[in-house]
Amino acid sequence: QSHKDIKLLENNLIISMLKFAKENEFIITIELLESGLNDVQGYVKNFTDEKLMILKINDLGQKDGLSEIDLDAITSIVCNSEDENTLEILAEIN
Repeated sequence: QSHKDIKLLENNLIISMLKFAKENEFIITIELLESGLNDVQGYVKNFTDEKLMILKINDLGQKDGLSEIDLDAITSIVCNSEDENTLEILAEIN
């Protein structure tokens, strides 16, 4: 199995991950404010240096609305793991 390379932009890992996920149409999972939870999961719709607009996907792979998130609140991003790949398959069915 081959994986796509991510390019680090301006030493900003969050922006780099968001750009990578958007370009490849990958679902991401985000932890906010060190909650220890998967607070938001979905597709990156748009982002700036300060905000993220994400199309949320629920655990059944269904669209669950848009959310705007302050980038400063993001403490973890996961992209293209087994969980996100499963959600992508479910989202394709729905």
